Amino acid sequence: MDQFIQPQSRRKVPATASTSPTCCAAPTAKAAGCRHKREELLQATEAELLKVRAILENPRGRLLHADAGTIGERVGRISTKYKMAKRFLLGIGDGAFSFEREEEKIAREAALDGLYVLRTTCGSEELGPGRWCGPTSS
Repeated sequence: MDQFIQPQSRRKVPATASTSPTCCAAPTAKAAGCRHKREELLQATEAELLKVRAILENPRGRLLHADAGTIGERVGRISTKYKMAKRFLLGIGDGAFSFEREEEKIAREAALDGLYVLRTTCGSEELGPGRWCGPTSS
């Protein structure tokens, strides 16, 4: 259950009703938690990608002369595990692998931390602060 929407405010919207999007801001603690979690996942992903690079550069590494497909499979497992691939620029070739963070994408995503959009049939006069948006418990 989303902690920012009152349970009684969830209701089925008739198909004929007109709806309008409403933006809600979560408490700053929630936004800080999002930033912290993203940074943890980015660091974990980078650590795994560095391991792949080390295996490629090691003269006794299993991926020393691997083709791009084999390297891509290994990197794909990492990106599937952490779901952070879209935040990295990956370069994969035969016997070569490089990566870097896409800081601009990460910053754009961080700017939206703590913001949620709700679609509702209520008018703006019914949606004053704290009526729909706000923590359900303290």
